[in-house]
Amino acid sequence: MACYDGFGNMREGRLLWTSNFVPWHGGVDILFYYPGDHNWWLGTIQSNQLVWNLAGNTAGFGGLADGRPIWIADFTGTGGSDVLFYYPGDDNWWLGTFSGTTLSWQLVGNTVGFGHAINDGRPFWIGDFVGTGGSDVLFYYPGDDNWWVGTLVGGSLQWNLAGNTVGFGHAINDGRPFWIGDFNGTGGSDVLFYYPGDDNWWVGTLAGGSLQWQ
Repeated sequence: MACYDGFGNMREGRLLWTSNFVPWHGGVDILFYYPGDHNWWLGTIQSNQLVWNLAGNTAGFGGLADGRPIWIADFTGTGGSDVLFYYPGDDNWWLGTFSGTTLSWQLVGNTVGFGHAINDGRPFWIGDFVGTGGSDVLFYYPGDDNWWVGTLVGGSLQWNLAGNTVGFGHAINDGRPFWIGDFNGTGGSDVLFYYPGDDNWWVGTLAGGSLQWQ
């Protein structure tokens, strides 16, 4: 594998992710964002060499390494990983998808209706909760104990109220652990948590648009 030092010291705070961003490649790729010039670079292994391509530039979005949440998953259901981020400054959500090795961005929604700057500590999870083959966004709001799931439909992130867990106690993001996975073997992602207060384990599955717990 080649050694390339033209990017400088890559341990200085730039963001890096590994996933299958280009399905034609068939393997795991490396994507990084450099806050110094706002460039995105994609690295793929080809013939035992790590080949880098400039994927795009997001100077128009400001400095993306400012703490805004960024998620990597197949949100479009096309087989390759996408980049989704939420900007608390204006509550917009942007989705980056790859065409070849080029990263293209589109505005997929705004969540100011949930309150301004919703990266306020409420937990977010990524998974195929609705079972459509693409990844969704699930969040729990401790203020009212509601759960919301966001699914990309027709290029827009559509949100649906999935349920309320006040019956488990108020503000259950109290340190109890949560995990996301296909625990029921149904093909979609579930939510599993353990409550140390009584040592019970609960699994939540989205069925008919509602998060059902057992």
